[in-house]
Amino acid sequence: MQAHWLDLECVGEITEEKNTDVYCTADIYCSAIFTLITIRKSDDPHSIQGWKSWGARVWTFPGALLSRELCYRIGIDGPVLPITLHELANKAYKNYSEETAIINPYGGRDPLERLEHLTLLKSAIWRRASCALLPVLRATAPPRNPEKSLQTSQLQLTGGIGNPSYLAEKVYALMGFYGNRIMPSRLETELQALARLLMANDNDRMAERMISMLPEEIQPKACWYTDNDIYKAQLWDIEPEIQVTGITANGALILDGCRAATIRWKNVPEVGFRTTESLRRDIAGKLPISLWGFGLYAALYMPPDTHTEPVGIAIFTFAAILFLLGLFLFAYAISGRVLNSQPWLIGIKASSHLVHPQCSPFSEPSKDEIRGGLPTQYNKVKSEQ
Repeated sequence: MQAHWLDLECVGEITEEKNTDVYCTADIYCSAIFTLITIRKSDDPHSIQGWKSWGARVWTFPGALLSRELCYRIGIDGPVLPITLHELANKAYKNYSEETAIINPYGGRDPLERLEHLTLLKSAIWRRASCALLPVLRATAPPRNPEKSLQTSQLQLTGGIGNPSYLAEKVYALMGFYGNRIMPSRLETELQALARLLMANDNDRMAERMISMLPEEIQPKACWYTDNDIYKAQLWDIEPEIQVTGITANGALILDGCRAATIRWKNVPEVGFRTTESLRRDIAGKLPISLWGFGLYAALYMPPDTHTEPVGIAIFTFAAILFLLGLFLFAYAISGRVLNSQPWLIGIKASSHLVHPQCSPFSEPSKDEIRGGLPTQYNKVKSEQ
């Protein structure tokens, strides 16, 4: 080959050049005649650890999928051999079945819907390690052993493109699969970059679908999307009605078209139902009801200086245990399989659009129990016109 591209040699030095090179990385893989994968040589004849280390990094995954042709060699002087995506998945990827679902469409088999394809791509890239070790490796002097030098260079290559200081590196690796890309920035977080990327490719409405999912576990740190829905919903199952219109400096999304309703649950009737009968559930349901009887009986047997005091203490202890376990016993008593239920048609009156009282710059909400504006708003708006 007359020319080659290597991130250690071909990425610019200043920030603007590096941002441009990261932006064009997908074009480099797509336009190259082939991509050469170099795996460090090890005692293992199949170099399994070398393949796994290569496949666990962020930028190697889009590089392999976007390339026209793939070749590999083991060590610096090893022969250059062709390799298919399926062979690569078998050698380098730990989550073989999930990566294969992504690779199949590139080989013309099992085509995926676009939303499912993009969702699997994001999950696959987010599973991979970033390039946190690069600054340490670059700070050390190059070893005299060329094989160790290859290992160091390989870690530098496969960890990231050019510079590891991008907080949103995984988003920039993902954007090569989208029609519209975003210019990288060292200052933005992963949430901000992901929001910008999805807003630039609004045809799929990925951001609107992602915020509509309910996480199985609420994280202490706020995040506007989740990968796992508590109801096992997928992105392609959601038809959003909202629109993402912007993003704030701290990564929060600005939404348009949100609908909300206040519901007063106090007067909702209790729906009757019948479950399967069980002696253990019947006993569990009646024990908490007898709690007060045990307490009264224990009080009668606990007068001081009598021989019945130990009996009263034992009964009182049993009543205390029932008090602590009362909620669990009630829950177990009604936990049988529902055989039938009483039909109820419950109507809830709610406004279709609830506007926050401070949505307008002229709004002055009152502090009364009933939400409403103040008469001075009219005079203020009139004076501004």
